[in-house]
Amino acid sequence: MRQLADILLREEYPSLETRFTEVREASPAYQEYMSLQPKAGQDFLVGISRWLQQRRAIEVVVGLYLLAFSVRLVLALLAGINTPFEKDAKEYFDAASFLVQGHGYSRLWEDGVVRLSAKRVPGASLFLALGILLFGPYPAAARFIEIVVSSFSAPLLYCFARRISAAVPAILSGLCSALYPSGVFISGVAVTSEAFLVPLLLLSLVLTVRVLDLRSAGTAFSAGLAWGVATLVRPITAPMAAIVALYLAWRAGWKRGLLLGTGFALILSPWLVRNYFVFGRPLLSTQGGEVFLGANNSYVLDVPRRHGDWVSPTELPAYRDKVKGVVDEVALDNLEYNLALDFLRKNPGSMPRLVFYKLKRWLTPITETAGLVRLLVLVSYGPLLLLLLVGIFRGIYRRSATLYLVTMWSVVLAVITVVYWGILTRGRFLLELVWIPWACLSFCNLLGIGAHDPTSPCSCPTDMVA
Repeated sequence: MRQLADILLREEYPSLETRFTEVREASPAYQEYMSLQPKAGQDFLVGISRWLQQRRAIEVVVGLYLLAFSVRLVLALLAGINTPFEKDAKEYFDAASFLVQGHGYSRLWEDGVVRLSAKRVPGASLFLALGILLFGPYPAAARFIEIVVSSFSAPLLYCFARRISAAVPAILSGLCSALYPSGVFISGVAVTSEAFLVPLLLLSLVLTVRVLDLRSAGTAFSAGLAWGVATLVRPITAPMAAIVALYLAWRAGWKRGLLLGTGFALILSPWLVRNYFVFGRPLLSTQGGEVFLGANNSYVLDVPRRHGDWVSPTELPAYRDKVKGVVDEVALDNLEYNLALDFLRKNPGSMPRLVFYKLKRWLTPITETAGLVRLLVLVSYGPLLLLLLVGIFRGIYRRSATLYLVTMWSVVLAVITVVYWGILTRGRFLLELVWIPWACLSFCNLLGIGAHDPTSPCSCPTDMVA
């Protein structure tokens, strides 16, 4: 009888049979549950995502470092780890050699005399000097210490990305840092200041965010020390350190901002005092005039393939004789600044074009150099731009202290580019790197993986709303 009643009920009231299903499927809880279930073809990705979420932080950090180190070391060995240096790399290595030999921070001038120098800040050469002391006066020693230091970029970017995302996008950020073509080249083949700057920049950003989280005086002082060391590697971080100190004073209290500034000044003071006694001024660097003149002249304005580029003043006929033979670094720096300013005063209409050319060269994914370089940039920087745009249009990015800090850094780099030069692929890596976490967040959001990690620090109030 019960079976007969069920049959009659279904025939007379067919809608009652589906009513429960309709109500269930319309409920928000059921829809959220279904959204978390893997779609067809996603089982493999979901499996990887869950495996990554189960890794302990120490496992991720060590794994990322070893991967970055191995990739850079293999590339260096294939390219010739003991190949003699040229151009900038030779200047860094020679300065490191003079330091080890007891000549102080010096460089060899055109007249064959070794003189104390402040042309470049000493950070990169100090790292290379450590490599020479540990492994001998060989190019291989300098490249090896560069690989050791630069490989910290991968785990540090993971730690930085963990402030805005779950484990999977953060791990993917670290993997991108370990394998990113520009980063691998500048730290595995060439010897550049960027290779040492990147891990220091990321460490400074991580410590700054921790100050906002913990309101810790010790962390604020440590962040200042990190910004100071980064500035000794590349002075372009100095304005960022000043902005961060002001930001901390506003968001975390004036004491934290003051402590960060104190740590920053403590690191820079010995270098500035040394330059005061040697050159009569507390200089940070005497290279600014050379860069400024090389990026603001008629040659880079009128020659299409040089638009937005930098050319050494000694290669420019209009300035070669004027700068050649000047052996006083301060006088040469002032002369080069004055020559560039004189050109801009006489050609005010050239400034908008110079700005446009510099920004275009800096931001375009299509490099002037063809072949493999252009291909590697297109397959790395190109997708980065695309994913960032996708994330913006999908509205997945949230306001946070981390996002504000990266935006500040981007503005600093843009201003430096406008004033000086387009800094090419090598320099743009400093911009690309800090935006990788947001691109990875967008990528994981598109695939629907790794976005629901309950251990994510995204719930931290500081990171949610700064």
